[in-house]
Amino acid sequence: MYSQVALNYSQALVELAKEQGNLDQILAEAEKLLPLVKMKEMEHFLKHPKVPIQNKREILLKIIPVEAPKMLANFLSLIVDRRRANFLPMIIESLVDLARQAKGYALVELISAQPLNETEQEGVRLRLEQTWQTKVFVKYRENPGLIGGIIIRRGDELIDGSLSGQIKALKHFLLQEIELPAVFS
Repeated sequence: MYSQVALNYSQALVELAKEQGNLDQILAEAEKLLPLVKMKEMEHFLKHPKVPIQNKREILLKIIPVEAPKMLANFLSLIVDRRRANFLPMIIESLVDLARQAKGYALVELISAQPLNETEQEGVRLRLEQTWQTKVFVKYRENPGLIGGIIIRRGDELIDGSLSGQIKALKHFLLQEIELPAVFS
């Protein structure tokens, strides 16, 4: 999902933030920063080889609030100085996920054919928390290609509750139960 570069940088900051007791603040600022660094214009700016490092650093330091931990500003400067600015959107996204995990949340991706309203989202989240006996942070995504139902991904675990997934499971079950003669194979 994330490159090793993104994981290394984000994991280092999460560990440092935990040690210094400001993980909550780093997470809050990273959540605000993520949509900004994922903007097409910002990504293009950060990846452009002709933009001087100093300009990249200045822009990044201007978009984080003054009250943000100095550690975050130093982190962004380090990324730019080491010429890893093109990885910044992935690093910040990884940082947010790792910080949430460090706070005890299970990260779950829920894919549905149609958008779920807030009540449905909250109901699914509560149901997952009850089932897994842990706090859950759910990222919602739409896939119009699904006929119906939902798909839930938690780490390596996949729960396919989509109609197509249920049809595949039924087909697999029926083919295992029935030994077909060789002429039908």
